[in-house]
Amino acid sequence: MPPSDIPTLITFLPIPENPVGSELKPSKTPLFDHESIKNVPISLELSLSSDSGSTSKKRPRIAERPQERKKAKMTDLCLGLDAWSIKKTLGSSDIGHASRLIVASEDVHKHILPYWDVSVCGHLMNNGSVSVCVRDLDTESEIELRFKRWLSSGCYVLNKNWVTGFVKRRELKQGDEIGLFWDKGNSRFNFSVLKRA
Repeated sequence: MPPSDIPTLITFLPIPENPVGSELKPSKTPLFDHESIKNVPISLELSLSSDSGSTSKKRPRIAERPQERKKAKMTDLCLGLDAWSIKKTLGSSDIGHASRLIVASEDVHKHILPYWDVSVCGHLMNNGSVSVCVRDLDTESEIELRFKRWLSSGCYVLNKNWVTGFVKRRELKQGDEIGLFWDKGNSRFNFSVLKRA
């Protein structure tokens, strides 16, 4: 590519003839030799700086490919972020033949119901159930479950396809730690096995 086709950075430099004024004029002088940087990778990371030093933060994201998702998890760990607002160590009732995952009412009231429509919340409070999508971020699969409130205990459960879709397919065991959070942007639960027993 001829140098004339390469975009030129415009810089503003003080004009030496007018040292007292603060007038700046553009210069079309290239800051570097374009041929020497042809194959150099470019970073689009932004950083803020001050006189005392600089800081930079990467924005975490949910990656689409497994290898990128692992990198995203590592980024979250490095930044001290934790998307898993609901963490649970699985008990025998969660993996047995009862076919349900019990979710504490405090977690549901704090991390899920505030993002749901009032009519849906009212339906749940009156012993109704709601069909929800649960995205397994580890396997990139989605499974439909039923979400309901138990009147006797006040806790909430995910059932219907819990045993076949998660316990058996993911080979979950008592003592495994799982994570859940309500994905507001996609109106679904996100799920991951955080730690194996």
